[in-house]
Amino acid sequence: MLGVPELLEARVAVVFATIYTLPATHAEKGERGYHTPSEARAEALRQFSLYQSWIAEDDRLGWVRSRSELEAVLERRHNGLERQVGVVLLIENADCVTQPTEVAEWYERGVRIIGPAWHRNTYTGSSGEPGPLTDAGRALLSEMERAGFALDISHMADEAMREALDRYRGPVCSSHANPRVVADRPRQLPSWALKELGRREGVAGIMPVNWALNSEWQSEHGKSGVGLARVAEAVQAAAEIAGGYRFIGIGSDFDGGFGAESCPEGIETVGDLPRMAQALSEAGVPEPEIGAVMGSNWLAWLERLLPEE
Repeated sequence: MLGVPELLEARVAVVFATIYTLPATHAEKGERGYHTPSEARAEALRQFSLYQSWIAEDDRLGWVRSRSELEAVLERRHNGLERQVGVVLLIENADCVTQPTEVAEWYERGVRIIGPAWHRNTYTGSSGEPGPLTDAGRALLSEMERAGFALDISHMADEAMREALDRYRGPVCSSHANPRVVADRPRQLPSWALKELGRREGVAGIMPVNWALNSEWQSEHGKSGVGLARVAEAVQAAAEIAGGYRFIGIGSDFDGGFGAESCPEGIETVGDLPRMAQALSEAGVPEPEIGAVMGSNWLAWLERLLPEE
């Protein structure tokens, strides 16, 4: 589902590219899993090196670590030059940060967003393994705020998420989670979290993924029965709860963990994401709000997050 040609076909300007490490206890056959935070760190550094090499070797990709780099990616489009996809690094599962004091090192490497959870770990409970923030998690948030990171609340347990939003004074987002009122699963965002994202000028990324659109969907159901109209419903519900469309964006979760069979009819690759705009139009969402959801909300949020240089 993913590839640079498909991203360019969809006119994607920026992606949040994850540095993601998988605990061995959750790994399936053939998957690379870690047993210790040190192993997680080594794997995260390997992935970081891979992003470095891709960007160095492919002019169609470019770093987005600062406002000036974001502007450079966007100016290529505006000036009719060959388009680039800007890469913003996001750590998903903070176990690769072996201690909170390492946070600044990851900022220096170019990471700008950290989602502490994927599973329950050193720092936090997760939606699948509930629990609060730990003392280490509180220290992690303090170091993140000091360094200038954004906090991604995706995957966090409700208890940990609530405390994190209360504590964290830096930028906040949910990179990929739908409203719980649309599909009632712990992995989804409760309404109070969406309201807080809106109050804090954050963005919630809506996923065009079937399990996140229909709580009764199972993999054996395939694509049938879940259309792009359901994605539009999720966007509308999230906007109503958060306080407006300006707090909603796309958060595809197209990361290789599943394929087109798990996405709504009409989505075969990331190149099909523009079809969401047509679905929003058919649902009656005004054109300016459609443009905001399809990209400008995330761009405005990044302008506030990123350093000048």
